[in-house]
This record gives sequence, structure tokens and C-alpha cells, in this order.
Amino acid sequence: MDGVSQLLGGLGLSNNSAPSNAPITVQRNAPAYTGTFSGKETSGSETKSLDAKFACYPAHDPAFDQTDAFVCYAAQ
Repeated sequence: MDGVSQLLGGLGLSNNSAPSNAPITVQRNAPAYTGTFSGKETSGSETKSLDAKFACYPAHDPAFDQTDAFVCYAAQ
């Protein structure tokens, strides 16, 4: 089982019979939720940081049984 399958399985999001190529619908006319991410990566003696804000919109992905899904956009 690959890492993504393990992650999705752990969240209860796998084993759906919907085709993986089914379209995802995003409600871009809905008010956006604001999300933030802050992370660090260390490689040897070098540490890199990333802080980002992004807008998330309600969405429906038929590949998942979950009813509350969001698609998030971040500018770089």
C-alpha cells in the first residue's frame, strides 16, 4: 500500500467505488474559508521554512465518501 493510500485509509476516505477520474465540483461562488500552513524541512544542517495562507472553497469529490470536502488555492 503506498503512502497516499495509507493516509486516505487512515482517514476513512478510501475504498469508494466512484471512478478516480470523476470530476470534482468546486463552489467558487461560496464565501472562502481562509487556511494557513506553517512548516519546516531540515536537510542536513539546512532548515527551510514555509508559511502560507490560502483560500478554501466547498467542493464535492465523488472519489471520497466524505460530505465536507474543500479545494484550496495558494499563491506563490
